[in-house]
Amino acid sequence: MGKRLIILGALACILCMQGAHAGSPIVEVQKWNNSKPGGFFTLFVHCTLGSPFNYNPKNPFLTEITMVKNAGGFVTVQCKVTNSAPWRKTFRIRWAWKSTDGMMCAAPSEAALAMVSLAGGEQQVIQGTSTAPNPTSVALTLFPHAK
Repeated sequence: MGKRLIILGALACILCMQGAHAGSPIVEVQKWNNSKPGGFFTLFVHCTLGSPFNYNPKNPFLTEITMVKNAGGFVTVQCKVTNSAPWRKTFRIRWAWKSTDGMMCAAPSEAALAMVSLAGGEQQVIQGTSTAPNPTSVALTLFPHAK
């Protein structure tokens, strides 16, 4: 009976841990207003299944989010990622930019996602620059790191 309880407890812990990293829907995190009519630019975040983060607006892991648009219309988004856990979190990121014609342009390509590794309590600045001028939005996607 004692072994069964230990096994059931271990299974419950594993299921709870998986549920905590079950991924989250794409969330609108920030919107900037452009002076042009209908000229909004929006940052979305998507934490996929297995990524070490889930976006919670009450306790965000992304802070100090800024957006700059240069004279050519290319946009750079920069934000600080904070690992509030005491253990290391390693993940991959991809920026997917939506152009004015509705086409998505991912950078880097699916095969070359940027790797980020944060020690417990560490903060790091990440940034992405659009691959097409005058994008209307960007989706920052976090993936689990490949082992």
